[in-house]
Amino acid sequence: MKSISTDPAYAAETRACGEWHSKDLEGNGFTSEVRDAPGHPVVLAKNHDDAGTRELFYGHYDVQPADPLEL
Repeated sequence: MKSISTDPAYAAETRACGEWHSKDLEGNGFTSEVRDAPGHPVVLAKNHDDAGTRELFYGHYDVQPADPLEL
């Protein structure tokens, strides 16, 4: 997915990336939602088990375009 967050032309693809991850997390038993935030949306997912296990995954959208390739 072209989630190039520094380029406003890719804002829709960046949101689509967050939505994809949210659905993927739901498929793994999490409750998940995409929340608007300054800049780009964030994904919040929770899965409460009886053992009280907690897990944090922190990721980020691509921040640089691939061009210029020579750099």
